[in-house]
Amino acid sequence: WRCRTYGRQEDGVNAIAEELYDDAYAAAVKYKKYVTESKSVTKSNAPPLFGVPISIKESLSVRGTYSTGGLACNLSQRAPQDSLAVSVLRDAGAIPLCTGNVSQLLMLPESFNNIWGLTRNPHNFTRSVGGSSGGDAALVAIGCVPIAVGTDVAGSIRIPACCNGIVGFKPSAARSSTIGTCRARKENRVYTGISNPGVIGSLARCVDDAALFFKAFWVPQLFQGDPNVAPMT
Repeated sequence: WRCRTYGRQEDGVNAIAEELYDDAYAAAVKYKKYVTESKSVTKSNAPPLFGVPISIKESLSVRGTYSTGGLACNLSQRAPQDSLAVSVLRDAGAIPLCTGNVSQLLMLPESFNNIWGLTRNPHNFTRSVGGSSGGDAALVAIGCVPIAVGTDVAGSIRIPACCNGIVGFKPSAARSSTIGTCRARKENRVYTGISNPGVIGSLARCVDDAALFFKAFWVPQLFQGDPNVAPMT
């Protein structure tokens, strides 16, 4: 309800790129049935993000959605499968609820493009929401999701976190996998960002939630799926 009321209105915050409500509802029903029928699931042994709704930055591939980086020329094909990061988070129990709006080319401290439109700051519509992970930051700020997934090279998590009054954390370079992350260029062309790749990080309303994200994210599945990411010891 909060997402539809506040997150998607074109004359409102407009933070959502694509809605994943049907898939999210199906996942929630499955988890509820599993808890009801299985007495082995407890708070102490459940996956760290079990049943937690999250938003995913539009530039990360989520199966069945567009991953454009804010470029209309990248609307030719929907993602056939999840990025490695999204797959890891699903296995940790997270439920992707929507994808968050971004800036064109993922290169500006705002969140506007010709596909999904302008995302406004939920605290003041005349202020910038920041970018390029601005849509996800706004969704956290207005309570649509408790945790969101962003990426950051030069402030794309940190700037929106500051603009929206929430917590944003960018890990060190090469601490996350870029497998399944779009390059914000026509036809996914190689560009200078390859030498300075974006790092996946968390957006949350408190430090504990931001840390919980990484507890779910930095797991053997991530390190085995991408040999370029050194395991945590």
